Amino acid sequence: RLCLCGFCSKILRLRSSYRYGKKVVLTLKEVEKLKSREFEVIVEQAQTFEVPEIQLQQTIIGQETMLDKAWKHLSKDGVGIMGMYGMGGVGKTTLLTQINNKFSEERSGFDFV
Repeated sequence: RLCLCGFCSKILRLRSSYRYGKKVVLTLKEVEKLKSREFEVIVEQAQTFEVPEIQLQQTIIGQETMLDKAWKHLSKDGVGIMGMYGMGGVGKTTLLTQINNKFSEERSGFDFV
């Protein structure tokens, strides 16, 4: 930004680095102020909302196996998130809707869905 055809002004570089250094010092002072404060509540308990059931057509043949497999994976200790991928039209959205409906029946230790 400060260069013209590869030649940079030393004065402009010094002025720019001075401004940057000043911002860093001010930010560090703000961090020190925050570190010295005592916070009463850092994190509040997550709100648990009711999971609404979504209407679906009857279960697609063969989808029950995938639903059971996904549900078992989510029920394992230490699992908090699961990704799904695949070609369009293979039933990812339907499967996620079925998982959502299962959560409306049973929370399985999850605070937030």
